Amino acid sequence: MLFLWTPLLFAREGIHIKAATLLYDEAGKVLEALGGVTVAWGDFALTTEHIRFSIPALELFVDTPFEASWGSAKVRGEVLQYSFARRQGFVENASLTYALGERGELFFRGKRLEYTAGTWRGEGILCTGCRREPPLVSLRAKEATVFPEGKVVIKGLALYVREKKILEIPWYTRTFAEKGGFLLPAFGFSREKGWYTGFRYEYALSPEALFLARYTLGSRRGQKFQTDLVFAGDSFTGWAFWDTRFSGEDSFGTVATLRSGDFSLSLLSIHNEEVDSHTLSRSPQIVASFEKAAGGSLALSGKLSYGYFATETVQDTRCDARLSLSLKGENAGATVFGWGTLFGSREHTMRWGAEVFWEKNLSPEFWARFRWRFVEGEASPFFFDPTGESTLTFECLLGNTEESFLRLRGRYDLNAGAFRDWTFGIGIGSEEMSLGIEGVYSPEKGALTEKRYFLRRNIEDCVSLELSFSDPEGDLFVAVNFSGFDKPQRSESLFDEEEAFDPLDFQRETDTP
Repeated sequence: MLFLWTPLLFAREGIHIKAATLLYDEAGKVLEALGGVTVAWGDFALTTEHIRFSIPALELFVDTPFEASWGSAKVRGEVLQYSFARRQGFVENASLTYALGERGELFFRGKRLEYTAGTWRGEGILCTGCRREPPLVSLRAKEATVFPEGKVVIKGLALYVREKKILEIPWYTRTFAEKGGFLLPAFGFSREKGWYTGFRYEYALSPEALFLARYTLGSRRGQKFQTDLVFAGDSFTGWAFWDTRFSGEDSFGTVATLRSGDFSLSLLSIHNEEVDSHTLSRSPQIVASFEKAAGGSLALSGKLSYGYFATETVQDTRCDARLSLSLKGENAGATVFGWGTLFGSREHTMRWGAEVFWEKNLSPEFWARFRWRFVEGEASPFFFDPTGESTLTFECLLGNTEESFLRLRGRYDLNAGAFRDWTFGIGIGSEEMSLGIEGVYSPEKGALTEKRYFLRRNIEDCVSLELSFSDPEGDLFVAVNFSGFDKPQRSESLFDEEEAFDPLDFQRETDTP
């Protein structure tokens, strides 16, 4: 039988209740459903064996084990009470599954979870990325909150391995979001930092405000202690940071951004910012931006900036205007841009360029991509402005980079009429364990200039280990990743391409210490 109740509040889409048996108490205006019960409304769907539904109050009562999907979350429990009108309720003996993109899934288990308008809260919660019981690794939290925008905050943490408490930090808060941080101290290697290790501490001052502190020790950048205070609202973002370097000048700055529709306005004051091997200050700087999409494939964006910039060798005001048009289809796309700069000395430069790409999965096991990048224009006294280039890149991949694969990339310099380099990768293994090698061959030198050896091993269902050794640097990378808790720590692949610095934007790396 199917029951459809549609009061004025839910006029567009009713609450659908389906069951083997439906009983209606006219005096109490309560509907009772038994056997193979399903309830659906909007992004809420539930299956169980017995429910009671109060029609005047629009309240659902479940007293048998159930499974439900609530937006992006999946919930299991033994008791449920939920008001569709107030969007409030609770689940007892609950297990909530929350997807976090490439991090995997987080599982929250507790005696009681409360729900209010997209936000879940609970006390005395077990949090883990492991499916097995008991989990190999888990956090026990005094309080956990899951926000609808994809942020998870847990407070009063204790780290457990199986049922043994390893560490307790009462005032520590972890925030799991799209970029978030790491549960364990990080240890790794990058071309910028060399080998590094570090710790991080974060505390959610409120749902909108986060305090973050990090300590890093690296072979190429030395020691650094970083603090960040971030406020993220619907139309305003504020960011203040201070980096204490134990050798060299401190870096500090503030950024405030107002957003309204397709437009945003940012005010920046940044001093001694590290960019590659240079130090840059830009204070003050004001940036007006807009981005307008036309349909699903065409986008027009522009930036207008005015500020005072200072490097080790150049200090000058500059006014920048940049306009770009992007067209992207299912397997191909193109971007063209024009960028003009007027300096305080009345000199000016003009640059223009384009990037065209095509990529496609030609089979379930084979992927290929072609890309052409072209930049032309006048030279600039600042190191970060784009320089002339015309590069054609071909790349293909056979297999799965997490298991067995063959990968190749060639970059051809059209201006020089010769190949710049060839990068290759070979991997052998399965989902449980894989090993391989990557290398870069320089036709000019006639030799391999870089090599990287790696080993990946999955431990149980929620813990993975990665080892990587780079040659000729002789650097070793070691990482232990906990599914759900950690964004996977991976050594830099030789196929990775670092994104160019943009002086008209603010980007601060917080993924690693």
